Formats: sequence, structure tokens, C-alpha cells
Amino acid sequence: MLTLAVIVVVSAALVAGAWGIYGHLPPRLEGMIVALGGGALIVSVVLELVDPATKVAPLWAVVAFVLVGAGAFVMLDVAVNRRLGSTSGGGGGGGGWLPSPSAAPLRIWL
Repeated sequence: MLTLAVIVVVSAALVAGAWGIYGHLPPRLEGMIVALGGGALIVSVVLELVDPATKVAPLWAVVAFVLVGAGAFVMLDVAVNRRLGSTSGGGGGGGGWLPSPSAAPLRIWL
């Protein structure tokens, strides 16, 4: 049942993202869609990769490799942003995993 819910959320985020290519979405709605898609991606990684790995490997090893993978992602993200610029691709244009100094203070939207 959870897998079906993840599929529905990811599919809806994909359709909404495609709409964002051809039309303009309000920034808050776009942020909410990206957050839903990211959350669904995290759930699917945990269900499909981390959970089975904990059955065949010690928990410390699984946690260590997840952290190594996250660190590699962050380092590659920073390298791509430095090489190509933070506004060269999709996304919000803020670039990287840290907000730019000129970015407005982050607000929590409920």
C-alpha cells in the first residue's frame, strides 16, 4: 500500500513538473511539488535499498555507506555548480546545498 502511495505521489510530481516546463507555477506551489517528489524519492530509497541492505549487512555498515553516498552527492553537486555555475541547469537557481549569501532568509511554509 505504501509503495502504491509513493508511485501516485511521484507520478503527480512528474506531471506537475512537466506543467512547469510549459507554464509557470507559483513559487510556493513549485516548492511544495519538489518537496513531495523529494520526500517520495527518499521513501523509495529507504524501502528499496536501505531496508534490504539491513537484512544482509550490519547496521553500522549500511549507515556508513549511506553517509558516504550522501557525501559524494554533495561534493559532486558543489563541483558541478562551481564548474557550470549555479544557474546553468534546472532547479531554483540558488545552486548547491547551501543558500547563496544574497538569498532571502529561509521561511518555513506550512
